[in-house]
Amino acid sequence: MFELYPLVIGMGVVVGILTAMLLLLIINLLTFYRLPATPECERRDASNEAHSPLVSILVPARNEEHCIETCVQSLLAQHYEPLEILVLDDQSSDATAPIVQKIIDGLPHDQHGRLRLLKGEALPVGWIGKNFACQQLAQHARGEYLLFTDADTVHGAGMIRNGC
Repeated sequence: MFELYPLVIGMGVVVGILTAMLLLLIINLLTFYRLPATPECERRDASNEAHSPLVSILVPARNEEHCIETCVQSLLAQHYEPLEILVLDDQSSDATAPIVQKIIDGLPHDQHGRLRLLKGEALPVGWIGKNFACQQLAQHARGEYLLFTDADTVHGAGMIRNGC
C-alpha cells in the first residue's frame, strides 16, 4: 500500500496542474481583449480606391522555395489597388527566384507590373543580411506606404484594403 502512495500523490499533482491550466484557459477566453470587427471595415469597397495611395509590399526572400509561392499568391489576391509587390531574391541557392519568375510569367499582361522580382546584391561589410535586403527593397519601392513581410507568411485578401 505504501508503494502506491507516491503514485497517488503524483497523479493528484498532475490533475491539480491540469485543472489549474484549464481554469486559466477559461478565464483568458472570457476576459482576453479582442479587437471588434468595425462597421467601417465591413463597408469599405472599391469606390474608395480611386484616391488610394500606392502600397508597396516588400518581401525579402532567401531560400524560401517551400513557401514563396503561397505567400506571393496571397499578396496578388489582395483586394486593393494601386499595389505593387516586390520580391528580393537574396542570393538564394534554391528555386526561390524561378518560382517567383514563373508566377510573373503566368500573370495577365496588364498585371505584370504588379509583381517584380529583384536580384539581391552582395552583402556589404557591416550589414546584416535581412536588413540589407529590406534596404534594397525600399530603394526600389514606389509606394507611399511600405509593407515589409516575410516570405513564409500568408495574407488574407482584405489585409490592405480593410486594414482589419
